[in-house]
Amino acid sequence: MSNWVITGGPTPSNYVSTCGTLYLVGGYDIFGPETSFSKFYTVLPPHYLVRITFYFIKIDEWDNNFLIVTADNILVYNCSFAAEDDSVNTQICGSTYPESQRMIDVAFTHQNLNMKIEISTNLISNGSWGLYNISISLLQCDSLCQYCVGPFEDQCVGCFSDRFLQNPPDPSNCLNTCPDGYFSNDVNNTCDLCSNTCRTCFGPSNQQCVSCPRNQILLAVSPNFSCSSSCPDQFWVDQNYYTCKMCDVTCYTCNGGTPNNCLKCFAGRYLRYGICYIKCPSGTFANDTTLMCETYCSPMSYGDLNLAKCVSCDESCAICFGSGNDQCTKCNENYVLQEASCLEQCSENFYLNTYTNICTSKKLKKKIKFFLKFSILFKVVLQIAQFVLH
Repeated sequence: MSNWVITGGPTPSNYVSTCGTLYLVGGYDIFGPETSFSKFYTVLPPHYLVRITFYFIKIDEWDNNFLIVTADNILVYNCSFAAEDDSVNTQICGSTYPESQRMIDVAFTHQNLNMKIEISTNLISNGSWGLYNISISLLQCDSLCQYCVGPFEDQCVGCFSDRFLQNPPDPSNCLNTCPDGYFSNDVNNTCDLCSNTCRTCFGPSNQQCVSCPRNQILLAVSPNFSCSSSCPDQFWVDQNYYTCKMCDVTCYTCNGGTPNNCLKCFAGRYLRYGICYIKCPSGTFANDTTLMCETYCSPMSYGDLNLAKCVSCDESCAICFGSGNDQCTKCNENYVLQEASCLEQCSENFYLNTYTNICTSKKLKKKIKFFLKFSILFKVVLQIAQFVLH
């Protein structure tokens, strides 16, 4: 009777009675239509099954009324009793109507650590009842399980705070750590699945990776911890740990973490032997197109010594020594070179040398012809003189 609660029905001074040779809780005119016999359990050990056994005595007139057993207000057992035709009717208590005695054995799944057991009937009038030898037992979980569906360590469905269920929601083990591909969920004490892009992780997102699958690299810059086949700009691959690490702030791309490991520079800086300079070293020119410090500027540009930069030629020039269209040494297609200018055609008093694509002064041409004639005559005279002297 310890901690059992009796509600409804008569209020006698003693809830124990005899029925023939039996000692009952309840009995004739003690437990009746409105009586409930219940007990509330708290902090039960982890378990997966509850078993209740007791002997039930139906007393006097019942008209197909039910014995009812509930756990946590959920029906787990019932059975009916008739007035005269019960198969186990006996005359136990000596009253007018025969009694019925049944051994009740109820087993049901249960995992809550608290439990309320209640025994009652749906009697409306007349009839009494009682019970004796009540026993409640638990089939307990393995010591590693907080909740389970069976007695073995791989039948856990819930874990204590220092362990994690390996394969929720299916029954499995409660272990200290989670396997690769899962992370420890401290709220539910479960091993939850990582994103399929992660080898190990600390959350379900593809930006919560701790390590990566083979041939993948970890980018670990909060809040992004993701796996990729390559590192983004401004990061380099640390082959020792297969992680992307940040370049030096002067580098746009790099192959290491120092200022000497730059491969490309941000706009406004220029690369020379792994270093991104704001101003190129002496003897080199800053190229705004390649973002490099160059000893020689690329075609269609020239090195401006005052600016220490490669400056674009005029659009007519292929090679130049200044930015004007009169500072060319070679012209682009559809232009001809006249002195230092690139023109669409030669000016008056100039003729085009189609082999060199250069405009030559006609006056200069006359001087050249005269010089050539003089040179030939001088050569003839020289040969005659040599002949005479010999």
